Amino acid sequence: MQAADSSNCLFAGTRVLLAEDNATNQIVGAMILRNLGCLVDVAANGREAVERVDAFLYDIVFMDCEMPEMDGFEATAAIRHRPDSKSRLPVIAITAQAMQGDRERCLRAGMDDYISKPVKPEDFAAALKRWMPGREQGQESEAPPPAARHEKMVAESIQDHFPPAVSSSLPVSSPLSMSSASSALNAEVVARLRSLAEATDPSLITQIFTSFLRDGAERIDALKGALAGRDMELLYKTAHAIKGASASIGAHSMADVAQKLEFAGKAGDMSGAVTLMEQIEMEFGRVRREITQSDSHCVSLPAATRS
Repeated sequence: MQAADSSNCLFAGTRVLLAEDNATNQIVGAMILRNLGCLVDVAANGREAVERVDAFLYDIVFMDCEMPEMDGFEATAAIRHRPDSKSRLPVIAITAQAMQGDRERCLRAGMDDYISKPVKPEDFAAALKRWMPGREQGQESEAPPPAARHEKMVAESIQDHFPPAVSSSLPVSSPLSMSSASSALNAEVVARLRSLAEATDPSLITQIFTSFLRDGAERIDALKGALAGRDMELLYKTAHAIKGASASIGAHSMADVAQKLEFAGKAGDMSGAVTLMEQIEMEFGRVRREITQSDSHCVSLPAATRS
């Protein structure tokens, strides 16, 4: 595990397991948590998360819902069925979905709370404050135990009440883009990532963008293969991964197109998929150019991602 170097570590020493299969999101999520002072381990899928919980002591788990081999719901169920005190380990769902009922599903599955992608520092901090009472520097808590808080949040979910501290995603029908049409990357998101990297390890900004470009090129090829073979499951899963990574680095237009492809794959609807494929390739090209043409990003491209 590795802690942040920042002097403003709100949750210093909190032991966190981040379960996330997307490499770009792994780097971004771990960077944010380390900036908050957490000691972070990363699991690439649900099965690995369960194995890490077996082997190590954690204070809290941030669990992606959609992962290969074992998803977040199955991994949480495995943790909850443990015969020891680790069965009560706080598990916070992280999901890129924004559909009605998703939060209730997470809570019903045994997860304690819910935050939405792309996750921001304030989202992680709010969840840590709720579930790690007394961990925040200078704070003492009279909060109820985790079991009581979980029961309360399930009841609130049934009443369709969303606590203000939980981040809210835009409706799935709304465009994700908040940047100008001339820019492939949201400047505010990039500035935030750069600031976080400077506070922990400046090389992380290079790792984030290099990972995104490498994985993006591979996933675009996978999308093409899915369309050619009419593999709707592969189309859905690949588009979902692209959406999450794109949103994390501020490529909102690319995330918007990926979301449409994700819905097409989930619905088994091929109409318009070719056009969307062309659009996502165009957006990826714009993101790649914006990253590589900026000297400040200092990104060395893998051969597979070069034009």
